[in-house]
Amino acid sequence: MLISGCRTFGPPRHPAPPASLFNRPLQTILPDLIEIGVEVLNPVQPECMNPIEIKRCHGDRLAFWGCIGTQTTMPFGTPDEVKRTVRELIATVGKGGGLFLAPTHTLEPDVPWENVEAFLEAVREQ
Repeated sequence: MLISGCRTFGPPRHPAPPASLFNRPLQTILPDLIEIGVEVLNPVQPECMNPIEIKRCHGDRLAFWGCIGTQTTMPFGTPDEVKRTVRELIATVGKGGGLFLAPTHTLEPDVPWENVEAFLEAVREQ
């Protein structure tokens, strides 16, 4: 396996790029990715992983990039739901640092502008 091969080379010489490889059950291989030098998990996509749970399990060794759903919260939530999500994520995943809060991917044209404004307002309030 790739991970086993990477272990034979020793610690990484350069920082590893963010883990942005796949969306299979990532939690099963996060310890291996951390071991080979991954420091930032990008994207943290709430539609297929629980950012709060991943922070609880690996937050002392990983930073998290994303967490705002571009398939759920941003296109289909209300501005109040967007603000509530931002506040919750900052209070939980952001606790102790290590959170780069952002939409998980590019915002598509179906995202209401009011939700973009709500995201920015909630971030500024914190």
